[in-house]
Amino acid sequence: MKFLNPEQFAKIAGLELFSRKIVDGFLSGYHQSSFHGYNVEFADHKTYERGDDLRNIDWKLFGRTDRLFVKRFHEETNLRSFVLLDNSASMAFGDSISKWDYSRVLCASLSFLMLRQKDSVGVWLFNEGLQAMVPPRAKKSHFTSICRFLENSSPGGKTFFGESIVGLARNLKKRSLICVISDFLGEEDQIFPALRSLSGRKHDIIVFHLLSGEEYELPYRGFYRVRDMETGDHLDLRLDAMRSEYQSAVNAGRRKVMDFCLSAGMDYVQHTTRTPVEKVLFEYLIKRRRGGRGVVLL
Repeated sequence: MKFLNPEQFAKIAGLELFSRKIVDGFLSGYHQSSFHGYNVEFADHKTYERGDDLRNIDWKLFGRTDRLFVKRFHEETNLRSFVLLDNSASMAFGDSISKWDYSRVLCASLSFLMLRQKDSVGVWLFNEGLQAMVPPRAKKSHFTSICRFLENSSPGGKTFFGESIVGLARNLKKRSLICVISDFLGEEDQIFPALRSLSGRKHDIIVFHLLSGEEYELPYRGFYRVRDMETGDHLDLRLDAMRSEYQSAVNAGRRKVMDFCLSAGMDYVQHTTRTPVEKVLFEYLIKRRRGGRGVVLL
């Protein structure tokens, strides 16, 4: 299956249909991989028998005993997962496709993956606070509700990782899988404590750090009046003269977010709207399935 690239997203009328195509094509075209591994807990070992899944062999135990044992797991049937989606005004930026449109496709695709493996999933929008939500459900029909919710939502307000997310962390009593999608164009002194409040409660956190292709590359030449989409402030700048300095600052900011996520035990996926959603899913989930954690840079 030939996947649609980001420039074609805007031509797709149905978010629900497009997200299904991304996930179905990804699973059949690349590898039968999903978020399995979040919803099981280790129980005990048993002696290996012919036909047992080789992926569950405990090779460390084999090294100590010279005998093959297979790990057995307790299934957690009620895993709850959440997608926290930044819908601040800065997410509306992008020429070929906005960060908001791209992130909605990513959010819907993640939700569809989770529902396919019979886990419940909910979606929360946040900017200056938690704006709206779809509560977690595990029914297949819930995917339609999520897509309708995303299609009827729009970005606005300032980016603020604050008490709203800290409060959400306090209310999540059961260990959950939480995906955070944002451009992280906010103040470090409130972004990092908010993320720490999630990781500190032993949730599995995956951070998707998204920038638009134009925002990262700054391909513009000549003088422009640049407006802050969240405050309305503007500056007159010659963008090509400041490209090198600008990209250094952007990379430094991304590095800070990445370093924090790693230090807090979170997975971190760094990408732009130039990267097709199915490639983001593929690179991260294949690494996860092989036991890798940490950073994916696209």
